[in-house]
Amino acid sequence: MLSPISLALGAARNMYDYLKDKYNWRPIGNCPGRYVLAEGVISKSICQLVGKEVHITEETFENAQDPVSYCFFEGGGLISYSKQDGYLHTLCDESGMNRKLGMLKAKAPNQ
Repeated sequence: MLSPISLALGAARNMYDYLKDKYNWRPIGNCPGRYVLAEGVISKSICQLVGKEVHITEETFENAQDPVSYCFFEGGGLISYSKQDGYLHTLCDESGMNRKLGMLKAKAPNQ
């Protein structure tokens, strides 16, 4: 049985387009290809945004203040930060996703 997200995705070309059309995003300054959810922190988790069919990775990075969840899909991916009162979601095209994850996984200087 398909999830409601899978059914809604049928009209979109891919998950990236579906999320970009469904929610209001604003560009992140000096971060081409990355957008933050305009509402800011919300109660919906990454799984609630993309559905259970998408593999989600959860990690803690030395150079990130909050635990990070992320997933890849055609067109890019989603990076979510677990805040005390909810989740901050960032939608990324392919280059923005690769660039940000590379930054998160990079060790801080002198470590």
